[in-house]
Amino acid sequence: MGNTAASALLLRLFESWQKSANKDQTFSRPITRKMAKEYFSTTTFHGKEQLHARLRTAEANGCISLTWAKRAPNKVLERITLKDPTKLATFLDVPLASEQAADAREQIEKHVRTEFEWIAVIKEDLVLAWHHGKSLHGLGVADVAKAISVLNALDAVSQGCHRGHDLRSFSVTYLGNSKTMESIKGIFRTLWQHHHGGDLEAQELYESLGLVKFAQPVFLQAQCTVKLNNTQIDCCNVKPYIGLAPQSINDIEFDAPPRYVLTIENLASFNRHCDEITDGGLILYSNGFPSPDFGNLIRLLHHKFDANVPFLHWGDVDLGGLRIFCHIQSFLLGSDAARTLLPHLMNKELIVAHGQPQLKLRRSQFDTVVEKCPSSV
Repeated sequence: MGNTAASALLLRLFESWQKSANKDQTFSRPITRKMAKEYFSTTTFHGKEQLHARLRTAEANGCISLTWAKRAPNKVLERITLKDPTKLATFLDVPLASEQAADAREQIEKHVRTEFEWIAVIKEDLVLAWHHGKSLHGLGVADVAKAISVLNALDAVSQGCHRGHDLRSFSVTYLGNSKTMESIKGIFRTLWQHHHGGDLEAQELYESLGLVKFAQPVFLQAQCTVKLNNTQIDCCNVKPYIGLAPQSINDIEFDAPPRYVLTIENLASFNRHCDEITDGGLILYSNGFPSPDFGNLIRLLHHKFDANVPFLHWGDVDLGGLRIFCHIQSFLLGSDAARTLLPHLMNKELIVAHGQPQLKLRRSQFDTVVEKCPSSV
């Protein structure tokens, strides 16, 4: 019991030195119940003698110095002071954080190559934190393999390597294992949005990047002709709608522009609209967070129609629905003729009449989304 308490006390002293930015200062710990609880956890005479004996051995090895009370020398301990951290690490049989960080840096430099400065900064920040015995973004020095996977994933997605891949084919191609991208979802989201901004949940971010297990087809109802890679399809008489792989769509032709373009988040709502409404609109199922391929299709339609054709979105009236609205709106920005996406059946009156309270939704979360897209409220 005494040996265990002594080792725990010494380890805490050592770790305070490891985590310090200024390792040249004196590190000591007064023997008080607050600062040295391990010391007071040993209450028996035999246990205290064991504890003192181990501390004296550490002192004899040049690791620490002990300050005893003058009234009871060698009986009442007042302070422990660190003398040589390297010797103490050897005495406790624990690694120096600086050595672990150096090993981790070597592994990262060997396995991670990036031209993106923000990813290189993350690399340096991780190694610096590990040098001080700390974690960063939830990654400790023991997580170096995970860090390598995350850094390589960030680099590959930044290069656009994920386009044309589903989640698992991307993961196995660029990370060497089909399930790695799923295992790093949370930390990938944290680091990606730390640089790019945004407030999407991890799954929402993956969907927005097209990193899903199974790429979903685009469901479309319209009076049009869709040109594919090696054929074309007349959709004018297709009821209630047609499903196509978005990446296979080269162009869409219209004899006359639709009355409006409406994207719908909910599949049941999409089906009902296609079955019950025949008013010359172009209807698309957005399927949650739309992928980049869906975004390409929206942009294609945006450039085909003038401002007389309104673009609308019908989504759930909740935080996720507002995020999806803003995400689709982002597809319509960034051009000389940016178009404002309009909400359909998404308004304050419907929220009051039919909405359900979401206790976990903070006003700050709502305001953050609304600031990005004021047309959604």
